[in-house]
Amino acid sequence: MNPTASSRAAVIAGGLWVGLGFVGQQGISFLRTLVLARLLTPEDFGLVGIVMLTLFAGFMLTEWGIESALIQRSELRPEAVDTAGTLMFLRGCGLFLLIQVAAPWIAAGFDRPDATSFLRVGAVSFLLVTVPAVPATLLLRDLRFRDRTMLDTGRDVCGLVCAIVLAWWLGNAWALLLGLLFGQLAAAIAVWFLRPIRPRWRLDRAALREYGQFGRHLYASGLMAYVVTKGDDIVVGKVRGVRELGQYQVVFGIAEMLTRGLSETVNKVVFPAYSRLTGEGRSLATAFDEVWRLHLLLLLPIASVLILFPVDSVALLLGSQWLTAAVPFAVLVLAETLRALAAACGVLILAGGRTVYLSRIKLVEVVCFGLLIVPMTTRWGMSGAAGCLVAVYTLSLIGHVVGARQVERAVGAVLARSGEPVLVAAVLSGVAWGLVVGMQMPAAVGAVAWLLLWSGYGWYRQGGLLIMLWDSIRARP
Repeated sequence: MNPTASSRAAVIAGGLWVGLGFVGQQGISFLRTLVLARLLTPEDFGLVGIVMLTLFAGFMLTEWGIESALIQRSELRPEAVDTAGTLMFLRGCGLFLLIQVAAPWIAAGFDRPDATSFLRVGAVSFLLVTVPAVPATLLLRDLRFRDRTMLDTGRDVCGLVCAIVLAWWLGNAWALLLGLLFGQLAAAIAVWFLRPIRPRWRLDRAALREYGQFGRHLYASGLMAYVVTKGDDIVVGKVRGVRELGQYQVVFGIAEMLTRGLSETVNKVVFPAYSRLTGEGRSLATAFDEVWRLHLLLLLPIASVLILFPVDSVALLLGSQWLTAAVPFAVLVLAETLRALAAACGVLILAGGRTVYLSRIKLVEVVCFGLLIVPMTTRWGMSGAAGCLVAVYTLSLIGHVVGARQVERAVGAVLARSGEPVLVAAVLSGVAWGLVVGMQMPAAVGAVAWLLLWSGYGWYRQGGLLIMLWDSIRARP
């Protein structure tokens, strides 16, 4: 087997493990949602949502792209690994101490003084996530997707079991928070057995300079990403209250899990592969063509069915007490689908080292978001906040497409062929809608009909891609 075929087979074989892990993780997340949404209230989710907003802010405000830099480097010096570990340790400790002091002010900002204790306990997450971050990243760099999948799945299973037991026992928001921390603790311990390293306290000047150069645009992007990805939660919490914040975050999480979560799973595989192709001086256009077609093949049916039948989807997943969030859920699915497609282009930009494009795109997102989020949320509530994200990620997708073409000119021809599957998806959506509304059939019948027709189209148009993927898996070393 030649080196190119071997690399492809290795990456796709790893992708199989990541794909299996994704299915397992989504099953765990669905089970978690089905059970906890019936044991706890939207206000419980909103209270812990304040903690999650704070944790995300801490991570994004101190994100310097160290993990991405470790993956992208063609050669990895011990000094670089030690420096990365030291920086992560300092980051985790600093954020933990900061929240211990700032918790009362953060809670007061949401008019919920009772959130103070949740914030202080939740800050332990900074230690549980940042301290073992380097060995977890090295698993991806080494293309050890099976081990990374096992690590992530184990974390989710431990967190799920703990959260369900505590929700049944305590019946309050502490079940959500303690379940999260227990899962992270299990993963933090397990990662040292999967990728044992001997960390040393070291701040190498050359490594610091390299991380600074690589991450300066990513840092700006991270700051702006927080505004866009969590600013809507903040506005909903402030304008509409903690209960609607809980509803919004739960339906947002489901929409993100089924669309952008799927895209991120694919991207975890292709980013190291893109980086290796770049180091070998080979074109990225062919690999991007395959990845882009795979994104459309997976995302379009999921998004279409959820947008067509949001009430049935929310009722199935969460129960009748959450039906007021059905329309925001449909709008969020559209927004997250646009975001997932933009991320597929973003991985190509990142692998090409053109991080300056990413910061420029984020600036456009922030400006659009800042202009629309408050008036739209005030006027239309959760649906308005979701609609703001649709506008933001439409602009983001356009910007990422332009940036991807700057990295690889042939990408333009790949993207130009996207019109056909999008049109087919729209036609099939009309057929499914006609079955349900016009012929008074159950929504499940319309969804199954849509998926069957799409499967036939996908095999007819993308059968060669599917056969290539299967052959690569069978021929894996």
